[in-house]
Amino acid sequence: MGSDAATQKKAAGHFKSAMHYVPDYKDSSLRYEEARQKAVRLLAILPFEDKSGSRSRYGAITDILADQIVSHIMQDKARMEFIELITRDQIDKVIQEQQLSSSGLIDEASAARIGVLLGAHEILSGRILQIDYSAPRTVTVDLLEKNNITIEREDGEEDDELEVECYYRKYTKRASVQILASYSVVEVSTGKINTQQSFTASRTFEDEWGRFISGDRRALSPQQKALIAKAEPWPPSEKDMINTALSELSHSIVSHFSRYLQ
Repeated sequence: MGSDAATQKKAAGHFKSAMHYVPDYKDSSLRYEEARQKAVRLLAILPFEDKSGSRSRYGAITDILADQIVSHIMQDKARMEFIELITRDQIDKVIQEQQLSSSGLIDEASAARIGVLLGAHEILSGRILQIDYSAPRTVTVDLLEKNNITIEREDGEEDDELEVECYYRKYTKRASVQILASYSVVEVSTGKINTQQSFTASRTFEDEWGRFISGDRRALSPQQKALIAKAEPWPPSEKDMINTALSELSHSIVSHFSRYLQ
């Protein structure tokens, strides 16, 4: 943030504090708004580039990630006090006019050029660098459970102790996705990268169930019996797991961006 904007932001904070003590003290509300307007930074959030080599296999994930970032920023009123977002329509129009959407090459220099055309102070852009998806895989292990049970005698003699055993198979199904992405904020007037960071987001599914093989079920604990009675679980779809990881990424990016704004 420029020095003048930072000064105006500080002034706006003072006027805002004054309003809490004495309503509209010396036109503090008007002075606050004037200072706030001068401190506002116009921010354009570009669609992310997909450098993962997925070739649109997962849909419009670059647009989804950018839209989620916009949504998180707009939901926080404190965050929006000194930020004004440039609309997606304006951004798309400039990108198309600059013929960058077809090439997908939006580097820092291109981002700064787009920012000048949009009248933005800063440009937030990023890249999805890697997507690793592990399809559902099931592993099994055969287990033997033993237990001592009491057999009641009808002749009044002392009850008998009997060891019983049961074989059952335990299944474990796993699936996972991991996404690596980076983002940067470029100051339009200088082309300088003000902040940048890389993040990794993951989504893992794991569940178990069992099946009886042979033996005496009385050897099983209540938990083991419930495991055997359980239906085979199914993991979320590949797309759902990707979207969950994207949501985690957007939260991480906005959290880091918010600390930069402070």
